[in-house]
Amino acid sequence: SLEAIQEYLSPHLSMIALCWCFGFAVCFLRLLGHIGQVHYLKTQRNFPADEYWIEMKDQLLQKAGMKKAVALVESTLVRTPLIIGHLKPYIMFPIGFINRLDPLEAEAIIAHEIAHILRRDYLFNILQSLVESIFYYHPAVWWLSSTMRREREIAADELAISLTGNAVTYAKALVVVQELAYFPLSPALAFAGKGK
Repeated sequence: SLEAIQEYLSPHLSMIALCWCFGFAVCFLRLLGHIGQVHYLKTQRNFPADEYWIEMKDQLLQKAGMKKAVALVESTLVRTPLIIGHLKPYIMFPIGFINRLDPLEAEAIIAHEIAHILRRDYLFNILQSLVESIFYYHPAVWWLSSTMRREREIAADELAISLTGNAVTYAKALVVVQELAYFPLSPALAFAGKGK
């Protein structure tokens, strides 16, 4: 009964609060570490992509009706294409990878990252990670969080296909990038999401 639960919890509240504080501190420090890694990615060992790819990115942004400036760079520090940043977003490709892609496959990947920017998924991903840190002990939060991340990826996929108009090429690009995806950073939104 509720009274029995209250009777048990009352003398143990301080210990429960201490355990929660310790767990939250660990999760929050991990989140700060991820954000620090993302900042490092944004500021170190980046090189502007070739003009051809930048023009392709600009055309997709125009098609999406987006006026925000988005940088397209190649990085020696990433293994898979991803988007970082909310106010000043960066689309990052592993160094040299974009030049090995078929132009339509590169367009599909860039469109996917633009879809994340349009949907403000980077910001929501960080907020979601903060909620996970607060309610780290609750299985329902982790299940809901996983479901939300999967739905975000599906929504970005659908928006990217609508921008490019080519679902088959998009699927091929997905296969190519999935082979590169080892350890994408969690606050960064990698093209090769789980379960694709």
